[in-house]
Amino acid sequence: MSSKLFNHTTKDGGVTLQIRKVSPLVATEIRKRFPAPRPPLAKVDYGDGRFEMEPNPDNPSHKNAMEDYQLLLEEKIRRAYLKLGCLANPDLEMVATTRTAMGEIGIDLSADSDEFVFINYVAVASAEDYSDLIQAIISRSVPSEADIQAASDTFPSQV
Repeated sequence: MSSKLFNHTTKDGGVTLQIRKVSPLVATEIRKRFPAPRPPLAKVDYGDGRFEMEPNPDNPSHKNAMEDYQLLLEEKIRRAYLKLGCLANPDLEMVATTRTAMGEIGIDLSADSDEFVFINYVAVASAEDYSDLIQAIISRSVPSEADIQAASDTFPSQV
């Protein structure tokens, strides 16, 4: 059984891709696999000579670590959504040109599939294309109000 596919054309890239729903559990699993950094402990004075160590989320180094973590987490989730929710017939000549150009500046794309390189570096020609594509996949992956209403209509009415 295959997923239902929907056409999506990138505005600036002008490339038509096919997108499909991606389980919201993908993002959940990524968050579980890559937990947020724990804040450092700080000594707290409760008076009467009683001190306890408590997490300090306001520590500047922890705030910086959380910013880095959020960026890393968002990138992992976006990559997963692109890999799982987007299909394309890559232009192999453009993919080869892209791999060469990126390699010349020190970015090795050999671990990425031709399809992923095409989607990420050819079809998506602007930040707006990237945002629109991710949003299109996400919106397909969340039930619509009509889907929710249709499902609720299947429940028996109150007796």
